[in-house]
Amino acid sequence: MTLLEDEFLAKTNDMIREVLTGLSSDTQSLAAIAEHLCLSDHAKRARPLLVLYFHWLFSGEVAPELVKVAVAAEFIHAASLLHDDVVDEASMRRGKASANVVYGNAQAVLAGDFLLTEAFDLLRPLGRELTDRAIVVLKEMTRAALVEINARGRMDLTIDGWSRMARGKTGVLFSWCGFAAAILANSDQNKERLWALGEHIGHIFQMVDDLKDFNGDQNLKDSCQDIRNKGPSLPIILAAQMDTSIMGDFQKYYKEEIINDETVLYLKKRVLESGAIAETYKRIKHAESKARALVASYEGSLGQVLLSQWVHTLIAWPTH
Repeated sequence: MTLLEDEFLAKTNDMIREVLTGLSSDTQSLAAIAEHLCLSDHAKRARPLLVLYFHWLFSGEVAPELVKVAVAAEFIHAASLLHDDVVDEASMRRGKASANVVYGNAQAVLAGDFLLTEAFDLLRPLGRELTDRAIVVLKEMTRAALVEINARGRMDLTIDGWSRMARGKTGVLFSWCGFAAAILANSDQNKERLWALGEHIGHIFQMVDDLKDFNGDQNLKDSCQDIRNKGPSLPIILAAQMDTSIMGDFQKYYKEEIINDETVLYLKKRVLESGAIAETYKRIKHAESKARALVASYEGSLGQVLLSQWVHTLIAWPTH
């Protein structure tokens, strides 16, 4: 990471601290929960970095408004994590006990709501169009969360259904990061192009995240949570389509109230042996080609170089 990136993330972190520590006494408990998540050492800051990289497609200058957009994106993302961990009954997030474990479900949900209001407070001075599109993002994220909940314990979600869910979970907020950068750069002709680019990058990100549930990141979140929670996962869907006996195994064990560790390992082994991991990676490479085609039109810009590097690093993970 370059010095310029480090400086931008330092400004982002400073604003997060400023917002969370400058609150009235009646909201300090919610701020403490938000800080537990937002200022974790393991926070990747993917969305603030994307805001910066999208901005660098147009200009090397960094205006204060860009930091506000980055913090708003991080707050919206963090709010979704707080809510998701309650729904999933997760025990770990970003390398430590999740907020719902430390503070309780009710407090974690309220802290997520609190972060959303803080995000919109930051966006309010930046213009109606940016805020209106952020509302669309929240609608899509909420719909995707509902699809995910309704698909839990079932094996009838299609690949197209998974893709729509992934778009809402991850893609739309990535899209909004690009959309916002184009608005701040007064580049109306690029708003929808960067929205589409964000969708492709988000699709890649979610596929890689599904792979990590099988292959790593155990120190940052619980291992095999998609199987334990009976949640929709692209490798599981692909494995079930490749082999009807795998479909039968998942349908059988998903009927059990709790899937024990031995069964989790068995189901994981079945997915790993099915070829679904390789097929998922093939789909990641296809999405990468679409993203590269869109970013190529910004050839020569710092943003084009860094976006390409960031996506390459992201997709290289499953091969390690």
